[in-house]
Amino acid sequence: MHYVRWYRHGDPLYVRPTYEERFWGKVAIMDDHSCWEWRAYKHKKDGYGRFGTGKGERLAHRIAYRLLVGDIPDDMELDHICRNRGCVNPNHLEPVPHAENMQRATKDHCKRGHKYTLEDTFQSNGKPRRNCRICKSIMRRRRYLQHKGLAT
Repeated sequence: MHYVRWYRHGDPLYVRPTYEERFWGKVAIMDDHSCWEWRAYKHKKDGYGRFGTGKGERLAHRIAYRLLVGDIPDDMELDHICRNRGCVNPNHLEPVPHAENMQRATKDHCKRGHKYTLEDTFQSNGKPRRNCRICKSIMRRRRYLQHKGLAT
């Protein structure tokens, strides 16, 4: 048995790390107030951290919440208050119903910071995404000025 430990791990006294040790070894913790960034695998499409257990992959933020706070109430989801899907800090996670989680996920500002209001948004070509009228106006003006040779 010692020979196998030495052969596989380079140490005859090697002891496999516990579940918690493996998990927390993949988290970068700066302080209690900042995001605890998941440093291991993150799903390409949704950006959530994943942790491999003996029974498949689990969402890393849910594991962190269970380890430090307790079970997640039934019919509740964890909402990232910090909006960082790679964060596993339980102080940044709040159990909320699905409807509230989806409502919080909808954006209320464009990528340049203009607030989405009924007057300042529109849908182009029937696509289910919002567009900012202010940004569109700025782009039109910039193109016009470039066309006239007035913009740099």
